[in-house]
Amino acid sequence: MLNILVGLIALVVGSASTYVLVRVSNKKALREAEAEAELIKKKKMIEAKEKFITLKVEHEQQVAQRNEKLQEREVKIQQREMQLNQKQGDLQRKTNEVD
Repeated sequence: MLNILVGLIALVVGSASTYVLVRVSNKKALREAEAEAELIKKKKMIEAKEKFITLKVEHEQQVAQRNEKLQEREVKIQQREMQLNQKQGDLQRKTNEVD
């Protein structure tokens, strides 16, 4: 009878200690998983910010190139306008000379 009682007590103590060890181990694994997830999250946020900055720089370069082309076209148009005005003035003078 004493042997059975000692065996039952040993079984209960062993089961309880196993339960506690498993629970502690699970908590530790959960903390480690949460820490790893946080690191992954931070890494992905940094990657997203870097990608955003890269795209922003590319966009700004494209806008600058378009603005430069527009400015060049405006200068050409102004030059052409001046030439046409000069020709118109010359024609007007010649017309006035003929009259």
